[in-house]
Amino acid sequence: MIFFSSLYIPLFHEFSLLLHSTAGLLIITSILMFIVTIKFKQKRTVLPIILISLLLSVVFAQGAKEIYHEDRTCLSDKVACPTSPSFPSSHATVGFALLLPSIGTPAFWIYLLYAILIALSRLYLGVHSLFDIAGSLGVALIGYTIAKFIVIKLRLVAHEIRV
Repeated sequence: MIFFSSLYIPLFHEFSLLLHSTAGLLIITSILMFIVTIKFKQKRTVLPIILISLLLSVVFAQGAKEIYHEDRTCLSDKVACPTSPSFPSSHATVGFALLLPSIGTPAFWIYLLYAILIALSRLYLGVHSLFDIAGSLGVALIGYTIAKFIVIKLRLVAHEIRV
């Protein structure tokens, strides 16, 4: 990963810096969700699970950071080394929390690309390790599983709909 964080890729660098800020991540994620929801008409099927999964996953990621309190091993000087714990990556958790509920839907490939870009941006900036990214996938999987259970139990979507 040291090699990847030592590279300089101009367009990806700017994108990574934009995603690095919480506001940038929130804005880009919101715009992407809005466009995908309108394009694929996911309002009544996948959207409730995506929103609950996203919320739970971010809360669980923050909780895991406090429990494990893993120090960062910043590998690059592209950005100031964040002072928050490293494991798991909250940014990558957002990407995976969007991706998992979209499996089997037309939006899957868009969310897959977005999750990969977020994960790679964290590695590129040198603020996370591959282990942190993998932990994010685990946290998002837990959030998604609970979100799916909640939505089905509350009957927010029909049982026939694949969620």
